[in-house]
Amino acid sequence: MIARVLKHWGNAVVLIVTAFMIFSGSSSGYAYSSTHPPLTADSQIYIVGSGLAGLCAAATAIQDAHVPGKNIHIFEQRKTLGGACEAQGGTGGQTYSSNGARLYDPSVYKAYRKFLARIPSYDDQKEMVKLGNNNDYKVKKTLDNEFEEFSLSHPYDSKTRLVGKNQERINHFDFGLSWRDRYDLIHLVLMDEEKTYNKRMDEYFSPHFFTTNLWYQWSSIFGFQQWHGLTEMRRYARKFYHVLPNIASLHDTAWSTQYTTYDSVIMPTVMWLQTQGVTFHSGCKVTDVDFKPTIDEKTVTGIHYLDNGAAKEIKVRDNDFVLISNGSKVADQTPGDTHNAPKIERGKVGGDWTLWESMARKQPGLGNPNAFTSSIEHSRFQVVSITSRGPLADLVNKFSKNKLMGEQHDIIFKDSPWQLWLYTHFQPYVRNQDKDVTILSAVGLKWDKGDYVKKNMEDCTGEEILQEICYQFGFMKEMPEILKTCDVTITQMPYVSSQFLPRTNYDRPPVVPDRSTNLAFIGEFTEIPEECVFLTTYSCKSAEIAIYTLLGVDKEVTPAYIPTHNLWYWIRNLYAIL
Repeated sequence: MIARVLKHWGNAVVLIVTAFMIFSGSSSGYAYSSTHPPLTADSQIYIVGSGLAGLCAAATAIQDAHVPGKNIHIFEQRKTLGGACEAQGGTGGQTYSSNGARLYDPSVYKAYRKFLARIPSYDDQKEMVKLGNNNDYKVKKTLDNEFEEFSLSHPYDSKTRLVGKNQERINHFDFGLSWRDRYDLIHLVLMDEEKTYNKRMDEYFSPHFFTTNLWYQWSSIFGFQQWHGLTEMRRYARKFYHVLPNIASLHDTAWSTQYTTYDSVIMPTVMWLQTQGVTFHSGCKVTDVDFKPTIDEKTVTGIHYLDNGAAKEIKVRDNDFVLISNGSKVADQTPGDTHNAPKIERGKVGGDWTLWESMARKQPGLGNPNAFTSSIEHSRFQVVSITSRGPLADLVNKFSKNKLMGEQHDIIFKDSPWQLWLYTHFQPYVRNQDKDVTILSAVGLKWDKGDYVKKNMEDCTGEEILQEICYQFGFMKEMPEILKTCDVTITQMPYVSSQFLPRTNYDRPPVVPDRSTNLAFIGEFTEIPEECVFLTTYSCKSAEIAIYTLLGVDKEVTPAYIPTHNLWYWIRNLYAIL
């Protein structure tokens, strides 16, 4: 036994020494180039998708490429803007609903923060409107200023993150790793990415790894499951290598916006873009694009779309540019509520995926959308939004031993058949939130029968999910009052973690495809070396690459953050995983 331990640890030390030799000569910069027509004063920019990538592309085009706002057109098939960041309710007696909660690491999210620094705060914009949008107005705060101020004044400090059977509080600072687990983690960080293509995590890690406290906390923050791709796990292990010692408490590691991403970021950004003259076409579903009839170049010549059901077409001229959000993790989402379970949509009715499929059939080198849509059972999960007007918030705080709602971030019921997590939020969570309301969220990733509700989670109403949550907490006496004072919405999303499915290097297209003259892809189904999908900063960086490359902006793309280059992080992590 001792010999095996020494062998594994000795191998780990050798790997670490090798790492410094490799990383000392590595580069984190990437060059992007394209042959494109010149940008003119009359160039039109057509952006498909009003998610974070589309909004960032518009802001970057205005500020860095000096494109007039009136020349930018954003198409969104939904009535509401924001893509995956969409959120609704919480005011005027409405039940809150959203697609999920988000944490941010200030070191990793450099492209995101660069974008936030472009946009004046909501309060600044209201003042600017009062003054008639006077160009001499001095902005007091940007969204990034607000982001940093709130995060530093509202640190996470979780006292209880892992809960076992019978409400047992588990020491979440004890990672529970074996020597094999430690070796596998270090080896993965150093592994060539090519060796991870089309491999699942459970083909690399031992079964024990997926029972460790580190795994439960890692998967709850990032949304990983053991059947997801080893490629993305490797990138995350490298990108977030520096957070390992703080992942248990999240202190000094995780930041958040004051409100939802929609209220804190999307709404102010849309306001600012509208004052710049950007046109938003909501209810417009782009169904197809035409290409110039040659494979020697990729030139979009036309855009076909349905404007609230009416078929229309745009002729894309020389010197125009097209940016498309290909695929969508929130496509075909279906709702449920307190009394109704959501259904699962499998027909790709939204158009986010069928548009990409059509483009990939017409032109080589535009990726393989089927790699991300062929296994809904491995990419779906539900987000549950809870609007409470009763004792639930106080009970959760008392249970978790936190005084302030939101400090916990997440409470993980590690033995739940649904792999159930409850997310707490700093309150108020939406702008102008009703004073008697507390908003919480929950996520379930697995579909076995519950401990209390003997049904698969996917077949449960919001009330039944709330019953299961009460059981996991031990709030049985309080359950009737909790059920009476809570409303629940459920969002079933078949593709929400599809970016994590096993893939090759060619399944996601480059932001600017080879031989593209006027086309770029933006969002989380593009390929950006060294970067991690499922992060807002990924969307922002894709937009930056697209604008800088297509429009010929002579500025450096935000470089990748690679903490594995830092010797101190290696020392800290060795200490943390022992």
